[in-house]
Amino acid sequence: MRSEFFLVAFLFVFTSCASKGRKERAELRELFNARQFDKAQQFLHSADFYKDEKQALLKYLELGLTHHGAGNYYQSVLALEKAKEIHQKLFTVSLSKKAASMVTNDTVDQYYGEPYERSLIHFYLSLNHYLIYQKGSYESYTPAGGTAPIAEKKLNPSELSTELQASRAEIIAWDSYLDWLQKDRTGKSVFKNDLLAKTFGAFIHEAIGTRNDLQTALFLYRDAKKILFQNYNAYKTFNGKAVKFKQDFSKLPSLSQDKVAKEYVESTNFQKDLKDFLDYKILLLTKLLRPKEIEQMKKIHSPSASVVQEALKAKPGNVTVLFQRGLIPAKVPTTQYYSLESALTPDNPSTAQKTIAQIGAGVITLFAASQLGLLPPPNNYSPIGMELGVRLGAAAGNHLAISFELPAIEKKEIQETVELEVTDPSGKTITKRRLPVVNPLIDIAMEAVAENSAALYTRLGLRLATKHLTAILASFTTYNLMKEKSGAFFAKQAALLQYMAASKGIAASEQADTRFWSTLPADIRVVEFSLPKGKYMLKANVSGPNHSASYSLGEIVVSNEKVKKLVNFRSP
Repeated sequence: MRSEFFLVAFLFVFTSCASKGRKERAELRELFNARQFDKAQQFLHSADFYKDEKQALLKYLELGLTHHGAGNYYQSVLALEKAKEIHQKLFTVSLSKKAASMVTNDTVDQYYGEPYERSLIHFYLSLNHYLIYQKGSYESYTPAGGTAPIAEKKLNPSELSTELQASRAEIIAWDSYLDWLQKDRTGKSVFKNDLLAKTFGAFIHEAIGTRNDLQTALFLYRDAKKILFQNYNAYKTFNGKAVKFKQDFSKLPSLSQDKVAKEYVESTNFQKDLKDFLDYKILLLTKLLRPKEIEQMKKIHSPSASVVQEALKAKPGNVTVLFQRGLIPAKVPTTQYYSLESALTPDNPSTAQKTIAQIGAGVITLFAASQLGLLPPPNNYSPIGMELGVRLGAAAGNHLAISFELPAIEKKEIQETVELEVTDPSGKTITKRRLPVVNPLIDIAMEAVAENSAALYTRLGLRLATKHLTAILASFTTYNLMKEKSGAFFAKQAALLQYMAASKGIAASEQADTRFWSTLPADIRVVEFSLPKGKYMLKANVSGPNHSASYSLGEIVVSNEKVKKLVNFRSP
């Protein structure tokens, strides 16, 4: 009895340790969504989970966004620069150090971050520098623990120029990172380029405004069109045939663009909105820089008639709205199954596997099925990633199988549209514009996590199956001993209890790694327009099947029609 008590206590503590972090992330997300940024910062400094050195990258990522949400852009820069430094060090860590995750729970390892998370570090750093430049000052000191800034530093013209150039430099660093990522992921449909890098990078170059920078902006918008077709058709937000597009991705380079468009692309309204925005920007900049090439651009990009008409008569935009919507869905554990038979004849058998080979695999599997009930629930086998078009090996099907956890992003879809309404002081509507999605983070995160889980599936499944086989062999031995002494009924109960205790220990030691940058938005949208001098009120109207809301983005004053204004807003 006493030994059973200690076993239960051990499993409770072990499970608590292994799952630690989910509760803390939930609390942080709740504070963030309630816009209690000071409390969120205090929590990040005080919670034991975020004090752990293995969570250092996560801590500074989350601090970066809580400061950004509070408008403490300089403090956000400091936190995200630290995150970038940590990421670069982790990136160069030898594979032998990361090999600990090959034999133990992945949560015991450092958090290395996802490629899309690293990409977004560059985005928020560039954005923060630009917002400091636009504001003309920054908070020069914020006490540790996350209280409001107590000092403000005004920037002189030289310092303002430095901030603008820092924003541009981060765009260039971002581009270098993505160049490496593309080479590393050649032939894969998974995240390897970032539409946001092209569209926001183009905005920064336009804001600087030299002819060379405007030329660069034009090239970036044209690159964005290519990425939208070649890579972002892998996301459901933009393509109704996204799964088919990903499944046959390796075949697509050998097909004509027309054939790919016809057989693999079913453009959603979100894709049409983004295509119209990019076509508008391409034509507008072409008109400004290379007016003789307008007809050529129309032929290449096939813009709609309404986009052509608007672009040809429009002035260069002087107001850009960046709308960060909602909160990225949570990363959660999901139950998967792995064929136990697959682990019976490995290349390097364990002692238990050698013993099973002597006894007979058929005898052991029959015992595991009939006495221990190790079959997956009927009609409940759903390997992770199938709906995303990610293929897995060693599917268990209806064979003898063990269950284990893999991480996944909660299933949600981008369904809401966001319309910007601009009114003058009298309340008269000046313009209404749909904000196209330029970063469907829900889709990107879902695919990234599914990709990692697919890679883990066989390795983790085999490791766990080997552990279970050892436990089954021990229960089999107990069953045979008890059967002779006490009969089959009591033997089965003893074997089952023994196996249940062992399997709980195995499960507790192998919980899914659900760490992620949890304060990111669900998606990022952008729109640009031109306004004459005056005062205006901006409002964003969000509408969808499950959510509708209106948000005031505040008042803007246009005093110089040639100076670009950026309105940055994060909705709950």
